[in-house]
Amino acid sequence: IWRYALLGLSDVLLRDEISRRLKLANRLQDDVDVMSLDPYIVLKMIDDYILHRRRYYTIRLRPYRQTFTMSCGTACIMSLLEKVGVLLESSVEFNIWKQVGMPYNFPGGLAKVLLQNGFSTRYYQFPAEPFTPDHKDITTVKSGDELMFCRLEKYLSLHKEAVEMGMEVTIKDWDSWDIMMNLHMGNPCIVCIDLGEETLHWILIRGYKGKRFQVIDPLGYIKTIDQQTLNVKSRTYMGKRMIVVEKFQQEFFTHIRMEMESLAR
Repeated sequence: IWRYALLGLSDVLLRDEISRRLKLANRLQDDVDVMSLDPYIVLKMIDDYILHRRRYYTIRLRPYRQTFTMSCGTACIMSLLEKVGVLLESSVEFNIWKQVGMPYNFPGGLAKVLLQNGFSTRYYQFPAEPFTPDHKDITTVKSGDELMFCRLEKYLSLHKEAVEMGMEVTIKDWDSWDIMMNLHMGNPCIVCIDLGEETLHWILIRGYKGKRFQVIDPLGYIKTIDQQTLNVKSRTYMGKRMIVVEKFQQEFFTHIRMEMESLAR
């Protein structure tokens, strides 16, 4: 509701959205218009729906298993890109992986591909961005490991390009509560976790049931994860990193405004 009000959209659109969600949740018959009901009944239906959402909610996404050993982040965004017609094929995965920092999956690269396909992204990092030109991990390897230095430069350049394309950045000691709040808004979260022995892995969190998050794991091992465990595993040696993908694509409201303007003419 706040999103519609903030953007100044018509109450008719909000009514239609409420009606659509209640019908999808089987709380309103298909042939019934919410405007024909008593307002108090509608409010009760909305309250019941919200209470249900607090206990259980899943964003419908098709799981995709990574084909390559280190393409976990790429596989995560494949599940999202499928929504805009990207084929879930290993050849497509490989081409996208090359764009995001192969053999790694740099967050700036992942966000950049999502932005190129019309999604809005917000990158959560804590502490502040781990790689800057003066960071010890760059200055200490510059003379001894040219390959690693080039990869660190790629990390920075992809991050900068994603920001220039519209990726928002939040420096915050985020935790499972922030993930829950984003899921409430329909926003899936791509989270970097530590599998042990400093092995980093990206997973896609698409919902929750009670206090357990529902996970699309590109390796296929993790189905759910509890909030406390996620808070521990998300603290990696590279800090805490998460990409939030907003439910509505960048052009969603632009198209609505254009339609409204055309009707007004």
